[in-house]
Amino acid sequence: MAALEGAGRLMGLGFPSLWFQTVSLGTFAKARDFASFYPEYLMLFAFGLGFLMAACLFLRKQEA
Repeated sequence: MAALEGAGRLMGLGFPSLWFQTVSLGTFAKARDFASFYPEYLMLFAFGLGFLMAACLFLRKQEA
């Protein structure tokens, strides 16, 4: 991700997998603790909340 610039970098930041990969590599390979990943956890929470809100807005209830 460090080599990307401009639009490519913005597109990369828009995928939750980037944030999850940072957490998983830091946890398993570098043995960092929970507190060192607050920004990543907040971004993953924001993605989840955003996807849930989008689903609620764009998916209509089906009538039984």
